Amino acid sequence: MSERKPTSLHEERVGRGHAGVSLTCFDQRSEASSRMNAILTSSWFSKLPADHCRIGISRGTPSRQSAPYRSYRPLAPGAWFKSCATPEEYQRRYFSEILSQLDPAAVVAELQAMAGTATPTLLCWEHAPPSPAWCHRALVSIWLWDRLGLEVREYGCEGFGWRHPKLHLSLMR
Repeated sequence: MSERKPTSLHEERVGRGHAGVSLTCFDQRSEASSRMNAILTSSWFSKLPADHCRIGISRGTPSRQSAPYRSYRPLAPGAWFKSCATPEEYQRRYFSEILSQLDPAAVVAELQAMAGTATPTLLCWEHAPPSPAWCHRALVSIWLWDRLGLEVREYGCEGFGWRHPKLHLSLMR
């Protein structure tokens, strides 16, 4: 992972992710707000600042989610999402059946329009680091990095694209 200086005094080592990969997270409230085109990822269960627009990209929404939040179904995984035997199969299917059908520039424009002046933050079920559970929101980060050069990071954490902290270790480059 690349080294980065903290944006505030709220830097925190949160432990180890997949197979002992060290994770460093930061309080990004000021940094994320200042980046106009920033798109972030996070969990439905993470507390986000008021200037972040919560946009679900999961197949469903956890019960008792408080408003406001939006949903962006085109990035939700297919009905097969629980039946994939490996992370590699999941990645192959998500890229071929979901992402290949979408125009990444149009997706970014739609997400930014949904968020208005707020930071669009893409949400799914898996808890934020240091939870080791991987998530398809990392695959969205890869897709937007590979196709548009857009750095989509997990809220408060280092890594994007092929080094996103919610990417399964077997898929990291």
